[in-house]
Amino acid sequence: MAEQTSQEAMHNQSYQYMIETIIPSDRRTFVYEFWKTDSVLRDRCEFIAGIYQQYMDNPTLENYFISLLADYMLEGIYFYNGLN
Repeated sequence: MAEQTSQEAMHNQSYQYMIETIIPSDRRTFVYEFWKTDSVLRDRCEFIAGIYQQYMDNPTLENYFISLLADYMLEGIYFYNGLN
């Protein structure tokens, strides 16, 4: 999990750098806040966040593995499909 966290931090930093160097400042807020206005994206974020919250509220081994699966869903399905 520590390795995944480290890689995710680098991933986030690289996207932030691209957004801040490529997208004009007047459009950045739209990019950062898009999940709030797009119902499909918001529902996906809330679904994944809910799974993470279950682990935080009840840190069992089962919930840990479920949260790992949620992470793979987020990165492997939602993120991938967002680029296509």
